[in-house]
Amino acid sequence: MKTKLAPFHVVYEALDLPPHSMSHLYGECLVGEDFAISQNKPWDLKVHFALPHTHSLGRRVFMQAMGGPADGKMIIDVGGNTGDPQGRAFDPPFDLTGSSGLRFGCDFENPRDEHVVYGIGDQEMCELLGFAETTLAFEGKVFDNRPDGTDGGKQIFTGHCSSIEFPYDQTRPGGPPK
Repeated sequence: MKTKLAPFHVVYEALDLPPHSMSHLYGECLVGEDFAISQNKPWDLKVHFALPHTHSLGRRVFMQAMGGPADGKMIIDVGGNTGDPQGRAFDPPFDLTGSSGLRFGCDFENPRDEHVVYGIGDQEMCELLGFAETTLAFEGKVFDNRPDGTDGGKQIFTGHCSSIEFPYDQTRPGGPPK
């Protein structure tokens, strides 16, 4: 049996890593709440694949469920130099039905004398691309970066996650309407 999957993407675009420091960044995207309001039913997301992405300063990428029966469960949590591909397929899919959203983030170690921000080349990224069974594809972005304390010498930052959702018709050949 073939299952048509919808894309989703979360990204921490406000990334700003202080010099000579370790940082933990996270955002909370309440996509499930938006889904429940727009579709008049609980979020029906079942994750089949997740692909984390950072560059060479990345030390960890994670994504976990918020709310519902899977509250607090890690969907993906990879460490090491996450500049290497570390995608994960889920069989069975990770069921987030009834969840309110996703918490995601990254840990970094910046040994440089300057701030490192979101970008290409020698800059950094914190994002995850995924594919899921759902009727609403989405993009979540963190656009602001606020200090949120420290933990064991690691600086913690967070920001508001804004999301945009769009209908994804799993029954239509070729995916969403054009």
